[in-house]
Formats: sequence, C-alpha cells, structure tokens
Amino acid sequence: MENLIEVIQERDRVVNQLETGKTGEPFEYEDTNILGMQEVRTAEEHAEPEHLNPEVIRRKKMSGRWQQYYLKRWEEKQLRHKRWEANERRKKLKKLREIFPDADYDNWEEDYHEVKQESERLKNTNITDENF
Repeated sequence: MENLIEVIQERDRVVNQLETGKTGEPFEYEDTNILGMQEVRTAEEHAEPEHLNPEVIRRKKMSGRWQQYYLKRWEEKQLRHKRWEANERRKKLKKLREIFPDADYDNWEEDYHEVKQESERLKNTNITDENF
C-alpha cells in the first residue's frame, strides 16, 4: 500500500513538473518573524492574499526600531555561546595535552591553534549600540 502511495505521489510530481515546471510540493522560504529574526517557513495556501490579511498587516505595522533592542541581545547571546564553545574546546585540548604529554600532536596542534585564533577573534568582537 505504501509503495502504491509513493508511485501516485511520484506520478503527480512528474505531471506537475511537466505542466508547470514545478513539483507542486510546498517549498521552504526565509521570512522575518515578529522580532525581526530570519526564520525558515514552509509555504502554504491562504484564503486571502497577504496584503488583505489582517494578521499580516498587524505584524508589519508592529515591526520597527523596537526590534533592534531584542536583536542586539540575541546576537550577543549567540556570540557568548560561540565564545564559550571555543573556550571549552581549547580547555579540552589543553587537558588532553597534560594527560598525554607523549602523544603525537601534529593534528592536535592545528586544532589548538585554530581554536585559540577563533577564541581570540570572538573575544575581540563587540556589538555596539549604533542603532540606539
């Protein structure tokens, strides 16, 4: 039964592609949410067009400079997390080096220097209050 469903879906996909050039399946696109962040959404059919939909109109009216406050804090949070991950990786490599001092460090040295450079780069990155 499952094979039959797959065959029918494949047939419909091929027919749509021949007729319209598209598969007819919902596609994903990037859109801005209420906080101004980019998110991936799946396309779906709507009863009314976007410019007549009251919910979409309300969401567009609410967007503005107030979103910058939250976006800035979100970016800072992401930056702190990346910095923390880089530091944890550096600590782990340093600890392994202490535990296994006679090990072959050819690959480890490259990882250690990459992590250290990434950590230094993140440490020097600042988010400024240019929008406020």
